[in-house]
Amino acid sequence: MMRSITARTLAIAGLVLATASLPGPATAAAGSPVTTAQVAVLDVHPGSEDRIRVSGTIELDGYLQAYWSPAPDAVTGIQEKRLSFRFHAEADAINRLPHLADPVLDARIRQDARHFDIFASIDPKSAQPAYFSAASGEALLRATFPPAQIPESFLRYQEGTVLIRGRLNAGNILSAVDCDRTHYYIDLAAFTPDGSKVLTALPEALASGDQGCAMLPPQRLLIVSAANRPVPIFARPDAGSPVLGTRYPGTTVDKLSTYDDRWIEISLPSANPARGYVMRDQVAEPD
Repeated sequence: MMRSITARTLAIAGLVLATASLPGPATAAAGSPVTTAQVAVLDVHPGSEDRIRVSGTIELDGYLQAYWSPAPDAVTGIQEKRLSFRFHAEADAINRLPHLADPVLDARIRQDARHFDIFASIDPKSAQPAYFSAASGEALLRATFPPAQIPESFLRYQEGTVLIRGRLNAGNILSAVDCDRTHYYIDLAAFTPDGSKVLTALPEALASGDQGCAMLPPQRLLIVSAANRPVPIFARPDAGSPVLGTRYPGTTVDKLSTYDDRWIEISLPSANPARGYVMRDQVAEPD
């Protein structure tokens, strides 16, 4: 049985959605799609690139993604983790967007809009987003993803990503310039999973294109050794497995995931296989 995650369901879970602060979607007769969206150009700073707001009946098929991003505390500077959300629209879905009155803007959004950030709320004038709190982010995660399919490591170590395919209903798309690129935000009025299994990597067909500054490079770790000796990289999370190579203390490696409390999976770009395992007490975050 398909379940639709609606704005009311999420509000009960303690979320404040973007739909609460943005104009509602345009209405149409049953079975009659909205073909022309209301368009507002927001020029917050004189001379800046135009910002677009699209309001209408918006339905997009694709993948809802939950992932962890760094969130340094403004007071202490300590690096925390924040549960964040994105939506990756399939190419065919973009063609169903309401058409904009301005043909130049219409062409631009159809060419560029593929990956959308989802926030707890978005200021309609400045396009300034508000992030999910820890409680509201977890509520959205559990309301949308089947709990039994969320990997234990995703919540335990606060890393990695989960994706689920379905249809997103929204009333508003906004654009803003972020990381020197036009970046898109979308509200979440409802989401209906299609029954597919939860994925832990974005399908290759959707992984291309600019995904904005929210998609971060792999976490870099520093190899450490109390004995100041080369650290072995194992083929499996087992000290008895074959050694793929060594890394000297002070060198950096790219972390792929936390396997368990003892082992870290790292990338080995020039090796075959291109990944290996190092003991957790032999890596550290760079200062």
